[in-house]
Amino acid sequence: MCKYKINQVVIYHDETKDVAGRNYKGHILFFVPLKLTIASNTPLFGSEVVEYSPQQLLYKKILELRTKFCCDGKLHFSQISGKTWKKYDFAYRHTVDVTVDGLRHKYQKEFPYPLNCKMAIIFYPKGADWSIYGSSVKKEQKLRHDETLLRMLLKGASHFLYDENNQIVVKNNYRRYAFT
Repeated sequence: MCKYKINQVVIYHDETKDVAGRNYKGHILFFVPLKLTIASNTPLFGSEVVEYSPQQLLYKKILELRTKFCCDGKLHFSQISGKTWKKYDFAYRHTVDVTVDGLRHKYQKEFPYPLNCKMAIIFYPKGADWSIYGSSVKKEQKLRHDETLLRMLLKGASHFLYDENNQIVVKNNYRRYAFT
């Protein structure tokens, strides 16, 4: 039986932009542990404790993909057409595969141990009632609205995705994914 204890996490954040034809905006948070400790105890092999860095494993794997596919620029998923696949497009595909594998707790393919990464997403309609956010400047009201929803997502995800046995300490927060 394995027991996970998460000590510290880094949160990567990105948000949707105003996209023509879509009536929603959103935030996404990607929680990546800095260090993870797995304690296992089996009758045959006894107890074993393994410590590793999911952040370093994920970062190393993504750097390998960037090198393999000669991808040194930003990965903008909105630029994938799906009509043709070039070498650079496979960097997108494999980056998603690796990230999804980082979310798996069992049967991961890319990593020797589970990374125990977590993801939280919130979508909300454009054009809310911004008057409740104070200020007479509409731009400031929109900013306060979006930041309030981001805070709600962060607090809700922290309570839902983690419990008293797996508490987190947020060590850093990145505005955009480090992979871009």
